[in-house]
Amino acid sequence: MTPLFPDKPKSHGRLPPGDIAGGEAPADNARCGNYWNRTLRLTAGFLGVWAAATFLPIWFAPEMEGLHFFGWPLAYYLAAQGSLLVFVLIVWIYAGFMEHLDRECMSPGRPDKEA
Repeated sequence: MTPLFPDKPKSHGRLPPGDIAGGEAPADNARCGNYWNRTLRLTAGFLGVWAAATFLPIWFAPEMEGLHFFGWPLAYYLAAQGSLLVFVLIVWIYAGFMEHLDRECMSPGRPDKEA
C-alpha cells in the first residue's frame, strides 16, 4: 500500500527539537528541564478540581436538600450553574498558567540565553 504522503518522514508522534517554539526542546534548558513534569502536575491538579466540581455536588445532594440558593436547591444550583462556572475558571486559569510556563521555558529571548 502506498503511503498518503510519501515525502514526509515518519515522526511517530515525536517532534524534533527545532519544531518547538524557540528552536529547542524544553528539556535542553537547565531551568526548564522539568517542563513536562510541571505541565503534567498542573493538568492533574485541574483534573482533580474538575472531578470534584462534577461529582461532589451530586454525591452530597441529599445532604444539601434543605439548603436553597435564590429559591433553588443548592445541589441543583451547583450542578446546573456552579460547575459550569468552575469549568470556565479551570480553562481560564490553565491557559494563564500554560502561557506563563511557555513564555518562561520556550520563548526565543529567554533571559538565560541572552549575554
